[in-house]
Amino acid sequence: MPRSIINILWIIVFLFCVLPAFAKDDQKRFALIIDNSAYQALDSVKNPESWALEISLALWDLDFEMIRAYNQSKSETEVLIDKFAKKLNQSKGIGLVFYPGIAFEFNGENYLVPVDDGFDTVETSVKNSVSMNYLLSKLKSTENKLNLILVNPIKKYNSSIDWKNNPRNIYPFGLKKMSLPENSVIVYNSDPTGFVTCGRLRIFASAFLKQLEKPNLEYNQLIKNVAEEVSFKTNGGQRVFNYGSLKDKFYLVDKKHQLSKKRIKKEVSLNILLENFKVESKCPCGSRVESFSIGKLIIEKYGDDELNKDIIDYVKKKIASMEKEEPICKLYNRYNKDYKDKNWSDFFAVSKEIMSI
Repeated sequence: MPRSIINILWIIVFLFCVLPAFAKDDQKRFALIIDNSAYQALDSVKNPESWALEISLALWDLDFEMIRAYNQSKSETEVLIDKFAKKLNQSKGIGLVFYPGIAFEFNGENYLVPVDDGFDTVETSVKNSVSMNYLLSKLKSTENKLNLILVNPIKKYNSSIDWKNNPRNIYPFGLKKMSLPENSVIVYNSDPTGFVTCGRLRIFASAFLKQLEKPNLEYNQLIKNVAEEVSFKTNGGQRVFNYGSLKDKFYLVDKKHQLSKKRIKKEVSLNILLENFKVESKCPCGSRVESFSIGKLIIEKYGDDELNKDIIDYVKKKIASMEKEEPICKLYNRYNKDYKDKNWSDFFAVSKEIMSI
């Protein structure tokens, strides 16, 4: 066979095998972010907006075209989902959905709760909420390349939502597995079948952003790293649950898509740290790990700043107050655990400690 023909054949092989790999890098990326926190029927759900914003800005750096909205009603949420699905359908690109807001499961179906729900009864909340099946069906209809869904279900601080006539088959802050579109994965920040912990958005967001600083980290490894960090920071009290599957390896960060150096080096301002400290300090006694770490960071970074002396004094007093409460909380946590485990010798020992306080 003439050498010229062999060369032509090699060129054809290159075009069919190599160029498609480059084409994958050119696939359009779209993100839908619905940040619900100002629920009208509840005290303001403390979901530090700065962390949802940081994730949005990071995704913007990674070339995601953004659809972002705050505090949406059911109809507004469905319009956003339709708009997002239309873009995916046109481009057949990559879709990412991020939802920090109240969510619940009822009769095997998961719901995203809009901010105008009154939480009067389970039935009315189901009627007023957006079924996650609606979102998934829209994504499935697009037949796009790949979908990543991040759900961060919020729990109201210090108390749970009390629906009237709350039946046993509702999980207010737990979510169930669902049938996903092909080549899709979903991530729940906390075990989907259990209760979430206080401060979970900051912990998850900071871990997620930290991993985005690492180039060429395959998606499954990235989420694994996030899960390990979240578990470590909460002493196993919070889990990142990931299910679904991707046909091909996917990289949020690669040679073409990277965070800007300014964003990686950016330091969180005192105002944001203080706001997060106030939020975390409202967590129930015994669940203030993040509050202590943020408070100590504020003192370390700004302790010598005379202009912020009042803020530093406030943080120090708050930490001292919480430190007095924490040992008592830990005793009660041991008391409840030993009772549940029927570990009677330790149970009676802890009971004596509590009575001596």
